Amino acid sequence: MAVQVQLRRGTSSQNDSFTGVEGEITVDTTNQTLRVHDGSTAGGHALSPLTDGDKGDITVSSSGASWSIDAGAVGTSEIADDAVTAAKLADTAVTAGSYTAADITVDAQGRITAAANGQISTAEIADDAVTAAKLADTAVTAGSYTAADITVDAQGRITAAANGSGGGGGGGSWNLISTTTVSTAVASVDFTSIGSYNRYVLLWDCEMDGAQLPKIQIYDDGSLVTSSNYVMQRSVIETSGASAYATTFSGWLTTNGMVSQIGRFEISVAAPRATMEIVLGGFTGTNNSCKTMITHGGMKSTYSITDVDGFRFTTTSGTAEIESGRFSLYGIGQ
Repeated sequence: MAVQVQLRRGTSSQNDSFTGVEGEITVDTTNQTLRVHDGSTAGGHALSPLTDGDKGDITVSSSGASWSIDAGAVGTSEIADDAVTAAKLADTAVTAGSYTAADITVDAQGRITAAANGQISTAEIADDAVTAAKLADTAVTAGSYTAADITVDAQGRITAAANGSGGGGGGGSWNLISTTTVSTAVASVDFTSIGSYNRYVLLWDCEMDGAQLPKIQIYDDGSLVTSSNYVMQRSVIETSGASAYATTFSGWLTTNGMVSQIGRFEISVAAPRATMEIVLGGFTGTNNSCKTMITHGGMKSTYSITDVDGFRFTTTSGTAEIESGRFSLYGIGQ
């Protein structure tokens, strides 16, 4: 019969307490492994087993040249951290590449199996998240506009804007153009940025140094007009009587003036000629008699009313007679 070789053997505990001679091999019957002894180390040196716990995960060919691991034998605990690189992962159906606002499909293993470029919808945008810096520029020029004519696209953005004419002949409301307050004596108050309106009204409430009569002058393309360009009818009502006559001059003239006065100057620059009116009331000063003056008239046909682009409030003396007051200019389209 065949010769049988039986090595020393014992449980794991028995092997741990045994010190074999150098080169001696013992069998660990608890772990089914071999131990090689060196003559000095208690328990010897255990050889690593070829299988895990169920003893059937590794198959060795009859020649011993090839080893194979059975299907399902490698579990999570057998895989080292970071051991599975991209090259070890099977490809999915997704096309490798970069995607914008991607719409994706993920399988149960957390892998992306489909991807496509998407769009951010209203639901994904937080309230107040779109600031001015996030909006694309339109063709409009940034700035301030007066009585603006605008073009708006379907998204409510202004795409074109230009200064308008204050609403044209269709009515509208008076717009405050400018207000000037005088606290120290001046010779005049100028309004040179008046926009484009069909009618203007200048209101004032002021104190003069002595009895003065206001004088209104017009700017023509930026230059002050001082020549005679008005045909006026003046009516004066005083406590001492009344008079009326016609005259031609630049501005409003009279032999008497007022110290404390409140007034209104209105001009309509609609073609073919400008028409104007001044209503003024106050006290003459020396005897504190009340006085009211109403003056109205029109511009000469030789004067181009389309050139009106400013007004000057001054006095007939032309010196620093306006001591204090408030002056406000309004414009309207009609």
